[in-house]
Amino acid sequence: MKRAVFGISCTMAPNGLCDNYEHCGPNGICRINSATICMCLKGFTPKFPQEWEAPNWSNGCVRSVPLDCQDGEGFVKVAQVKLPDLLEFRQNTSMSLKECKQECLKMCSCIAYATSNISDGSGCSMWFDTRKFLHGESQQDFYICLASVMG
Repeated sequence: MKRAVFGISCTMAPNGLCDNYEHCGPNGICRINSATICMCLKGFTPKFPQEWEAPNWSNGCVRSVPLDCQDGEGFVKVAQVKLPDLLEFRQNTSMSLKECKQECLKMCSCIAYATSNISDGSGCSMWFDTRKFLHGESQQDFYICLASVMG
């Protein structure tokens, strides 16, 4: 397994509101073709709801229920998104998606996973930090960890 701690800039549509990871803040999804451009992931709520009414989404979203490894967690699928910035992640190109999920569940610090090769669904990428999260309108599925009471 490789470990990397760096950022990678992904190619995005020019001049769009969703061009950078910070537009909707941490744990927010930017959907340019939606009436509400920014929204929180399932299991998350706006950090400062009054700012979202302004609209100022830069402070993003926080978990509705904190993770607790003792109580167990599950994952929820977030479909068709751009993956999080690669701040802190691990990758294993020989794992299946099912093996990736099991490995992520074993590590309390793993908060999300996805396939590393979108073309054939192989490989495993696991995230340990998703502050610079994702945009919508892509073909990648992503699985984020939620407390068992949320899943």
